[in-house]
Amino acid sequence: MSEEEPTRKVLPQRSTRGKRVSDLEGIDKQVDDEFWKMEMFAEEAEDQGFEATDELMEEQADIEDSDIDEFSSDEEEEERAKQLEKKLAKEERESKKRKNVYKDTASKKPKSSTPKTPRSKPVVAPSTIESKRSARASTKKATEASEEKLKQTQQKTPKKTPKKVYAMPSQEELLEEAKITAEYNKNSLAKLVQIEEDIRKKARETKTKTVDPDEPRVVFYSKEGKQYITFVNMEIPKEINQKNMSDTEIARFDIPKEEKQLKCVVTGLPAKYIDPVTKKPFANVEAFRAIRKNKKL
Repeated sequence: MSEEEPTRKVLPQRSTRGKRVSDLEGIDKQVDDEFWKMEMFAEEAEDQGFEATDELMEEQADIEDSDIDEFSSDEEEEERAKQLEKKLAKEERESKKRKNVYKDTASKKPKSSTPKTPRSKPVVAPSTIESKRSARASTKKATEASEEKLKQTQQKTPKKTPKKVYAMPSQEELLEEAKITAEYNKNSLAKLVQIEEDIRKKARETKTKTVDPDEPRVVFYSKEGKQYITFVNMEIPKEINQKNMSDTEIARFDIPKEEKQLKCVVTGLPAKYIDPVTKKPFANVEAFRAIRKNKKL
């Protein structure tokens, strides 16, 4: 449900409307002027607030002069400006407080007839000037050294080579390149075919070589991890003495091993057995009994 808007009342027209208000405003203005013209609000000729402001202005001038001589960064200037603004604001607040305090005219001191001596500006010592100059010179040297180092670094860094822009060759250029490639492939194929023919020729020559089966020869072969030598269609050389050779050497030359005939230690006949205790060969039972009776034989 919407609220009803209030109806505005219209006042009737009168010729004297606002006359009393203007009279009251005139009275208020007169009272305000009389209030502000009182002696307690009168400014003194030698006010401490103004003196403090003059001192701040002199300090600001000295700071500006020193800024011209001394090399400073932007951050230092901003910090100095902020400090100066804080000082000015503080002095203004203190001066307003002093103005609002009531002062008795009877206790006011009479003005002195002697003129006030002007405030002397602080004299900058020569040592300070020299230190500023030396600081500026050292800063200049450091800047020049950093610039020189930067130049050397830029000279050492290799320059980037521009990228080659690939241009698409025309159809004629592609055909010429294809002809060259085809010729190169043809020559390579001919070389490979020639190499293959040479290999086959050597293989045929090796296969067609005949060997006389009755021809004496020495054959070398391996079996079960051992190397063997066989003498085909020829006698065993005299240098190969089987009696002085070991079993491994005999096996290597593939020579039938000669059987060593053992003799009985008792009868002297060919021995057929070996005593497992004494390891002595014997031919019959009588010899075995004799060996066991006398183990020293």
